[in-house]
Amino acid sequence: MFRELAIAAAIAGAAIGMAPTAASDPTRYDGDVPGIDYGAHLSGPCDSYERYVFGRGPGGEALACHAIPNQFFPTQSVADAYWVISYPLYGVQQAGAPCPGPQSAAQSPDGLEMLCFGARGWQPGRLIGSGAPLPGSPAEVIPVG
Repeated sequence: MFRELAIAAAIAGAAIGMAPTAASDPTRYDGDVPGIDYGAHLSGPCDSYERYVFGRGPGGEALACHAIPNQFFPTQSVADAYWVISYPLYGVQQAGAPCPGPQSAAQSPDGLEMLCFGARGWQPGRLIGSGAPLPGSPAEVIPVG
């Protein structure tokens, strides 16, 4: 009798200890978007550089998959895409909707990368270079869509 009780207690304890806690899933962050890749690594190769480009690195950092022609060699294919640092993510947004300010990224409902353009709100685009995507900045914004 004691043996059966001990086995039942051990099974119950194991079941409780292994129960998932969905509310505290460490692989999900505020601002995450549909299609995000949780296996991204900075400078690692990626293949989704046109739509659903966002990922998270091992430490939770926001990354974006960008194909940068001739980044390393003059003969490099545009299909060679790599994970780069992204601005903080603000989820799925509509074009023209108000945004929190420069250096913010989001995704359109159909998976396009979006940037915050101040008074113009969220706009489809991809930042290359450095600086904020505002008029007069040293950054070059490539429209997507």
